[in-house]
Amino acid sequence: MFASDMFDNGQIDYSGEDYLKAMGTAGLVSGGLSFASSMYDYASWDRLSTADKITKLQNKFGSNLQYDQTTGDYGYFNPNKSTTNPYIGSSALNDRGIAYYTVRHELKHVSD
Repeated sequence: MFASDMFDNGQIDYSGEDYLKAMGTAGLVSGGLSFASSMYDYASWDRLSTADKITKLQNKFGSNLQYDQTTGDYGYFNPNKSTTNPYIGSSALNDRGIAYYTVRHELKHVSD
């Protein structure tokens, strides 16, 4: 699109600068919407039920993530079990950032 807008009948069309300004504006709007969506996810985390939090984490990181409400830990991985599932505890669910960090940490153990 940019190339076709830059050239008109084989000659450079100087309206390409306007095109770049429009694309920059579109990028800013897109980035702003993405940021707003991310902030909404952080702000709404506290309102989700435990089941909804686990579902969100499973959708993002994989359905093999398991929830263990009996553990006092944030999460764990037990390589001696027959299944190689990472577990997340209730302590990690208090904050979205901690939950994401915990799952990433436990998935690293799975990959090791």
